[in-house]
Amino acid sequence: MSEENREAGGTEVLTPDAVLPPHHSLGPSAYTEWAECPCWEGIKESSEFAARGTYAHLVVQSILQQRPELVGEGRPKGVELDDVKTAEWGAQAILSLADGFKVHSEQRVEFSDELAEDMPVLRGAFGTVDAWFEDQFGQLHICDFKTFDRGEKDHTPQMSGYALFVCSNNLRFVQKPIFMHVIAGGAQKVITYQTNFETAAKLVLSLVTAHLDPKAAPCPGNCCQYCAKASSCPGTDSMVAVAMERPVRWSELHMADKAVIAESLKKILKAFDAEFKKEIENAGGVLENPDTGVRWQRFEKKPSRKCTSISSLGEELEKHNVPADTFIDHVCSVSMKGVVEALCAANPGMKSGAAEEIISPFWGIPPGAKGSVEYKRIA
Repeated sequence: MSEENREAGGTEVLTPDAVLPPHHSLGPSAYTEWAECPCWEGIKESSEFAARGTYAHLVVQSILQQRPELVGEGRPKGVELDDVKTAEWGAQAILSLADGFKVHSEQRVEFSDELAEDMPVLRGAFGTVDAWFEDQFGQLHICDFKTFDRGEKDHTPQMSGYALFVCSNNLRFVQKPIFMHVIAGGAQKVITYQTNFETAAKLVLSLVTAHLDPKAAPCPGNCCQYCAKASSCPGTDSMVAVAMERPVRWSELHMADKAVIAESLKKILKAFDAEFKKEIENAGGVLENPDTGVRWQRFEKKPSRKCTSISSLGEELEKHNVPADTFIDHVCSVSMKGVVEALCAANPGMKSGAAEEIISPFWGIPPGAKGSVEYKRIA
């Protein structure tokens, strides 16, 4: 790549028309879920985590495009300081990977008509790439910022989609390796996959074709908790039968098969809970089936009491023979996240990573503490 690509700030400023709308029904944002279940459909209603993630992405965009006006003054209600810090880390991680080369930020890429002759199923499809750049060897790099991701999920399908769409408009990348970087905010680390145009094309075409197949069968799994169709999905029928072709009794199932059903139902029930809450709230707090007489009603509980002033409480306890060190060490509790936020707020410009280094000597694993245990299906 020529030196002309090293521009001041290393970013490309885009107009609003260039980035909206961000998604298409056959766009890459659904590919990772389709790899698990071809019938998956995203929940359109916003949630607390979705709102936080959206704002974090806006912070990343504002830094990459050098447009602070995108985030305005102060973070919205519900968005945590840590979300902003994570986004700032993510933007710097992308700029570090780009190493001065131009970063295309929040760019909508549509699958090119030229290649649509060979892959007509993708004609008109588009997606919005968090960031992409071309390195000194003329190789394509795709970056996807995940606010809460801890690097445990394989995002190859989605990122292969972005790679394919960018390549379709930049054929110089077709014969070269392609690097896909997940900017995992939850762990503040970068996970890199490598692919090429042919591999990405095969993967994407298989996923989209399976999704469009009218005979596609649902495959219950982790994606159920984010699926709009989870509560009415016929895939639950197959879960009850597990791997058998006949109805069975719960008591007759092997414990390993029961665990398959229980784990899948957890995901579906999580989605159901959100749908149920929305419907009963829309009904004014009362939900009734007139045919069966089943009736649900919302009841409000009083909020739990919280200490209004820990320092004042400590002073009062000291009057009653509870020493300050006993109060602090054995009564009070403090979160590492809260201390990091306090340090960053008291020291403008301090990054969360630097704050964690300062306080890390005061955190350790208590004697005799045991790690958590988890069970995963491997066959």
